[in-house]
Amino acid sequence: MSDRISQSQIKSMFTLFLKAIGGTPAQSYNDVGGFLLDYNPTYGGYSIQRVSNVRGGVDEPFGAYKMKASEFWYALKFAMDAIEVMKGKR
Repeated sequence: MSDRISQSQIKSMFTLFLKAIGGTPAQSYNDVGGFLLDYNPTYGGYSIQRVSNVRGGVDEPFGAYKMKASEFWYALKFAMDAIEVMKGKR
């Protein structure tokens, strides 16, 4: 795979990651407990946020740092592979 990762590939991997951890995607900023894919190129790229209250507050359970697309994709892939190993599927 090339280092060029598209936004659709990121979204797909994010969906698979949420499935692997038993998380649900947030449909809006008042969907408490749901996860959001955050992207801000000015501050470095992608991160994952979790809606923490009905007023739109979020926390960052996997860290507050942002990653460029290829780093983020590979980090999610690594996490999913680790989950499979721990479940005995690999």
